[in-house]
Amino acid sequence: MVRPTPAGAPVRTRGPAPVATPMPSPMPSPMPSPMPGPMPSPMPGPMRAPMPSDIPARVAARAAAPVVAPVAPVPGPAHRSGTPTWMGWTVAVAGLLVAGLLVAVGVLVLRPTTVTVAAPAPVSTTTTRTVVPTVTGGPGDLSGYRSSTDTEATSTSLLSEATDANRGQVEALVGSWVPQLSSKRVGTVADGITYDSTDILSHYNQLSDRYGPVLLLDSTDWPVFREGGYWVVVAAQPFATADQANAWCSAQGLSADDCFAKRLAHTGSSADNTEPRG
Repeated sequence: MVRPTPAGAPVRTRGPAPVATPMPSPMPSPMPSPMPGPMPSPMPGPMRAPMPSDIPARVAARAAAPVVAPVAPVPGPAHRSGTPTWMGWTVAVAGLLVAGLLVAVGVLVLRPTTVTVAAPAPVSTTTTRTVVPTVTGGPGDLSGYRSSTDTEATSTSLLSEATDANRGQVEALVGSWVPQLSSKRVGTVADGITYDSTDILSHYNQLSDRYGPVLLLDSTDWPVFREGGYWVVVAAQPFATADQANAWCSAQGLSADDCFAKRLAHTGSSADNTEPRG
């Protein structure tokens, strides 16, 4: 029991002390971990200027310090990870090949193209002669001159050749009446056709195929024609009279303008040696 002292201070009395009942200790609660944040950088303090007394000491210290040579960096491995070395070289070579191919294609496309044109081969002229026996049983008649190329020069040449070939047989008919089937020169207009040498040669061949044998002559060589320069076609059928020659024309179904009697002679006029059909 405690009694107060005069001074007010407690005085512990003898006797058993009270037993203190132990209090349960509270369970510690987990402390929340602080959120990480940027560490504050220390504030730079004021830099102290070197004192004049420190300068000689620092210079001496630097002079006394050994000089250390810089250490060269040790090169690392060429390829630590990623694409192997051989694959890199393969890609580089492939790129060079593709670039070269593109350059070659560009040169081929852009360069001028030279086209070589071969000269045309010379055209050969083929002349075909049809040999038809005469009615009188004489030698064969060269008639029906044809060419594989229908040009004016070729046709004119063939007309002249036929005239020369028929000249002997025409001379054999001098003094006789013969049916005249055609008389044309370049520029003659008949049946809607303006004749040139090719047309005249074609007409001569048609008459030869239909009424052969026929003969070709040049009117310039015979005075019994009014004008020279005509290609004249006559049937190789000699008759004693003009009426007989005209009768042959009628038998062939030819009109009076397409067939009439003509006497071949080296003298006389056209009127004396021509008998039109009535």
